[in-house]
Amino acid sequence: IDDMPVESILLALNNCALELLDRVSLQDWVYALNDFESQRLNPLAWYPKKGSHSTLDDGTIISDIFLAVNRCRHTITTASSPTANFNLLASLPSGISAFYYLREAIKQWVISEIASFSIDASLRTARIVKFVTMISVCHDEMAIYGIEKLELFKDKFLARPYKPQMAIPSFVERAVVSALIAPESRAFTKAWNDAAKVIGKPADSIQTLLSHKPAKNSQAVGSANRDSKSIGLLPCIGWILESILEIEYNVPDRLFSSQLILNFEKRTLIYELIQSFKRWPLVCPRTGVESTVDMKFLLSRHMLPTNPEFRFIKEFAAKENMKYRSPSSSHNNMAAQNRKVFPRLIHAEQEKIKRDSREREKLEREARDRQLGMQRRINEEARVKEKMMKEPPANPTTSTAIRSKSTNSPSSNNAVSNMLSKFPTAKPSLAINLINSAITIEHSRTKRDHVFKIISEEGGQYLLQAIDRQDMLSWVKAITDAAKEGAARRFTVLVEDARKEMVGQISNRSSNSAVERSNMDVRVLSKERSSIFGVELSTLMKCENGDYSLPVIVEKCLQEVEERGLYEVGIYRISGMASAIEQLRRSFNDDCESVDLSSERWGDINAISGVLKQWLRELPEPVLTFELYNDFIAAAAIEDYDTRLIEIKNLVVKLPTPNYILLKRLIEHLEMITDYEDVNHMYASNLAIVFGPTLIRPPSGPLCFATSMANLGQQQAIVKNLILQYHWIFDVEKEVEQDDPQ
Repeated sequence: IDDMPVESILLALNNCALELLDRVSLQDWVYALNDFESQRLNPLAWYPKKGSHSTLDDGTIISDIFLAVNRCRHTITTASSPTANFNLLASLPSGISAFYYLREAIKQWVISEIASFSIDASLRTARIVKFVTMISVCHDEMAIYGIEKLELFKDKFLARPYKPQMAIPSFVERAVVSALIAPESRAFTKAWNDAAKVIGKPADSIQTLLSHKPAKNSQAVGSANRDSKSIGLLPCIGWILESILEIEYNVPDRLFSSQLILNFEKRTLIYELIQSFKRWPLVCPRTGVESTVDMKFLLSRHMLPTNPEFRFIKEFAAKENMKYRSPSSSHNNMAAQNRKVFPRLIHAEQEKIKRDSREREKLEREARDRQLGMQRRINEEARVKEKMMKEPPANPTTSTAIRSKSTNSPSSNNAVSNMLSKFPTAKPSLAINLINSAITIEHSRTKRDHVFKIISEEGGQYLLQAIDRQDMLSWVKAITDAAKEGAARRFTVLVEDARKEMVGQISNRSSNSAVERSNMDVRVLSKERSSIFGVELSTLMKCENGDYSLPVIVEKCLQEVEERGLYEVGIYRISGMASAIEQLRRSFNDDCESVDLSSERWGDINAISGVLKQWLRELPEPVLTFELYNDFIAAAAIEDYDTRLIEIKNLVVKLPTPNYILLKRLIEHLEMITDYEDVNHMYASNLAIVFGPTLIRPPSGPLCFATSMANLGQQQAIVKNLILQYHWIFDVEKEVEQDDPQ
């Protein structure tokens, strides 16, 4: 960079931005605009969480629109996960988000040039002067092509006032400025103060340094007649996003005179702003400047420079600042050398952080108050309803007399009709199984308000719309409570049925003769041999020659999923129809060998995956045995990654032979599922959530459920490590080498 002309560097960086501009379509802007509009539903999205900023001057990061978009969160409120959120930048189209990554690449490159450990203070000062000159060149050119160059501003308006001479910032200018004001660059106070002396302006802010006008014969500029040439700098896309957000938040959606008339001027403003940005290279083309520098490596994320951690840069800068301090210099000179860089920017940023923190606390307090008020109303309504239901019925004779005297009373007729309305007189046209269902509030459905979705355990999805938000929340709460109550009742019924069946079997066996008991034992034994659900692995997998082979149900299900389920979105996460799973279960129990999963009868691949999960759940002992449960949980808690994997591998080797064979084939299958994770969206972590509680669970006992819930994260971590390190844990490469010595 020391021998590169400023115009060549600017042109090379600008060419990278122009290359990204060609990739952005109008549809990308529509998607981005939709994301920005959805952010208006959550007022807390743009405010950073408390404690996410450094309170020290040295570590204060000066924020801009790119940092705000990166920190902004899309919040999704659901009944099962009320705090789920994701990054706004990740939701933007790739064509627009690519500008953010290019800006980060330029920023890291500039920081690496300034904070390099291989240069001395004088060369560092020269580089700072060159970058400041670069910003000055950008500022001068964009001032020539001012804001009036955009057709939008000739006869339209923005929400914010602007000066006619206001310049549009260029993309390269803002990227370089973000690097110069970064904490890594500000740490070298000696070099910055020396650069300020060379420029002749104090380093209080960027604006004071921009008034620097380099000499025409300056080597840093590298061109004696740059004023007659234009680089054709592209405006900063961050400035476009700022303008769109100002229009979104300040220009009303409907006209003030009538709330029934849409304000199409708002959409026109945004559209013309985007079109002006796309046509900018045609309005302000470059003339007579050619670049001899190639900066295309900044477009590749794999070739970016890796900067040291900030604490190492800070230590190196402190040593350099002390090294070049003259012992005989006066107190004023020493103070000038140690003067902090950009104190105004740092102070303004810290004040902004305080304001944002106070505003966020205010909004959170208001949201809590609204939630508490809503909860109080719901509880009050529930108490009134409960009180009405607990009132004792009236005396029959008295009620008959009253009814005979007030047959013509309209109030009594209304009361009777209200009571009768609580009891349906006809069969429902549709019944939804709420047991183990998931209820989600659909914020993304902008066409209809107050919509929520029910996903049943069979995989069915139902969209329901409420009258208002309070009614929707009441329905969500009622459905959630009903689902929990139904699950508890079903569990109680199953336990009671099993107890009655066991008592009946014991009484029948005690009343029969010895011959009848022996015949019954033979019949039960034959039935157990034909059944494959709830059977010990050692019994089910043992062959006549004493070896072990995979159960037929496992081999058939895995093979069928590998043939037509690898591209299925949500495979193993989405459950099939309960009726289809039950039919397939009976077919496997009747004659496992004759089941043909490729037939049209079993066309639902989720039913096949569901019956496999059911078979694994009903094993008397999980694949990762009860004996090794505590050892596996302890291994998952080991912090060191290598030690944790070695311990897991040692425990896998200790498994019984049938368990090891089944586990290896199953993990091989799950590892194959992750090969297509870009299509099926089933990553190793998702598969671990599904199979964690199935493959490893605590022994039966009064604290079984509590133990399983407490160790749920460790159970999932075990399965995730098995999938990610399948080849190493099961020594797949060694087996291949033994099978094929060549």
